Amino acid sequence: MVVAGGPVQIKIASEALTSSKVETQTTIKLMDEQGEKIKTFMDSLTKSLKGLKEADDKRDEEIRTIKKDIENVKTLIPKMFEKSKETNNLVLRDLQDEIKSLKSLVLNRMTINEIDSSLSSRFPFLGQNPSIPAWQVSGASSNTEEKEKKKKKKRKRKCYK
Repeated sequence: MVVAGGPVQIKIASEALTSSKVETQTTIKLMDEQGEKIKTFMDSLTKSLKGLKEADDKRDEEIRTIKKDIENVKTLIPKMFEKSKETNNLVLRDLQDEIKSLKSLVLNRMTINEIDSSLSSRFPFLGQNPSIPAWQVSGASSNTEEKEKKKKKKRKRKCYK
């Protein structure tokens, strides 16, 4: 069967097919470009997710380390309190011993002072400070020398008379 106006319609159909082919190629080209953009975006997204995962893993490791350190500190605190308590007890014992020693020294001194006061009341000369007798003082010895000189002068006068 032959259709009237056939070559014109074939020409129109051929042009439509050519136009459709060009549009399809353009669409394919645009889709390839978009595919490349999507691939680039996906690569970037994959890198970002990988970086986030590494950061999460690093954070998790740091958290584990911190937890471990906290547990160590928790076990050390009671030990430190016990050691501090022992040290404080030793210091307190030493302080008590020092106080007892000072107390005994004070009591001994008080006892000696009481003995001294009772002796000085019985023997008044014990309460006086010791002193050098007047005849031994240097001033007294110089007086003695002067007296000796005067005696010598008198003897000389007697000899000349």
